[in-house]
This record gives sequence, structure tokens and C-alpha cells, in this order.
Amino acid sequence: FFLTVLSISSFRYIPFLVYATAPVTALYLSNMTEGRIIRNRAIKVLAGVAVVIILIIAVKGFNKSLEEALKHEIRAYRFPEAAASFVLENHPSGNIFNNFNWGGYLIWRLYPAYRVFIDGRTLRLEALMDYTKALWNELDAKNIFNYYGINIVMIPGLSPFTGELYELVNILKNDEQWHLIFTDETAMVFVRGIENQDIIRKYSLPKTEAYTHVIKEAEFKLMSGFQSPHLWLALEKAFKEKGLIREAMQAHENALKMQGRH
Repeated sequence: FFLTVLSISSFRYIPFLVYATAPVTALYLSNMTEGRIIRNRAIKVLAGVAVVIILIIAVKGFNKSLEEALKHEIRAYRFPEAAASFVLENHPSGNIFNNFNWGGYLIWRLYPAYRVFIDGRTLRLEALMDYTKALWNELDAKNIFNYYGINIVMIPGLSPFTGELYELVNILKNDEQWHLIFTDETAMVFVRGIENQDIIRKYSLPKTEAYTHVIKEAEFKLMSGFQSPHLWLALEKAFKEKGLIREAMQAHENALKMQGRH
């Protein structure tokens, strides 16, 4: 299922999906006898995957590569253009933990000055596992950041798939070592470390501004037609952190209504 989601979001993952579903294909072929097909669950899954692959090829087959797209105007809401410019102008020290979908863009903007944590154009399962752990678990985040020398975190506030608030936002907000130094409607930049103290003194923001970012990001998703109870729960948390209790209660009610539909 995970590879199917990746394939929908990125054309380059289709070969991995095909490779992963090859055993199911073999099972399907082996069960064909005298024109009859054993109609089991695996075959139904295979049929669904095949439809998805065909649709992906039809819709995305003519898409330009990221390299070509970057030659033209960047859509600021999709890539952290301003955040990358801020990093280039102020030169914080350390490796970057970045959003999965931003790896290629940040390499294009920041290499060789900075190394990113993950690049969505490749599929290294070890890196993907560490990336996921760091987004959702406090102890894992600390261990992974220390192991890889991560002193810069550049992420959005919400999962693009579910609208959930990344737990890492709360982790960084509550950790005194980390400081929010940049935020806009697309990205947040946190830094830590003695070597970054000058930048921290100059640009440090109240960490509750991270939830201002979350509110803006969630509102943009809502205006784009994205709906999920997770998104409304993220808004509830953000409103509470900003002291907007009435808005938080309304967001909670909206989440309950959406959960009742599912």
C-alpha cells in the first residue's frame, strides 16, 4: 500500500511498485487453468494496482522531470523557496533534516553548502524509516538528530497525505535546545547548537509561531478542498497553543463531524 501511495505522488516509484507486486502477479498466472481464474483477494488487489499504474502512466507520463520544472517559476506554496533563501543568506551550521518531498529542491538550492537528510527521488528504506521515526517519536528524533549531526530542521507542519500535525513540531517546541528562526506559509526552520547562537539571538521567534504556520498551512489545505478529521484536530491543537479557545472548540466539533461520516 505504501509503495502505491508513493507511486501516485511520484512517477519514479512505479518500478518499485511493480517489483513489489511481482509475486502477486506470479500467483495470478499460476492460478489460471482452462480459462478460469481463481478469484481470490490477492487477485483483486492486483487488479486495483494495475488500474492505478495505468492511470499514473496516463496522467503523469508527460510530466516534466523535477530538473526541468526547476528551470521555470517555482510554486512557493509547494517548495520552501523563502526558507532555502534564508538558510543561504544566514549560513546556520549543521546538516538539515528536511521534508521528504523537498529533498530534490533543497539539493538544487543548497548543495554543496548543505547536505539534506532525505531525497524523495531515491528510495533508501533505512533513511525512510529513520525519517518516519524522527517525525513521530521524541526519543527517536533525538537519537537520529545526534547520530546524523542534524542542527537544522526544515519541515512543514502537516502530513501531506493525512493532514496530521507532525509530532516533531511539538517535540521541537518543547525542547529548549531548539529555536524557531524562520516561518512562512510553507516551511519552518528550527536550529540548535553553540555554533548557531549568533543566528538564534538575531532571528529567534516565539515557538508558538510554529502553530501560526500550522494554522496557515491547514487553512490553505482547506481552501484547496482537502478535508480530513486529522486536519481539524491539527487545527484544534494549533488554536489551543495560540490561546484561541473558541476556534479550537469549533475545530474539534468539525473533526467529530468528519469522524462520524467515516
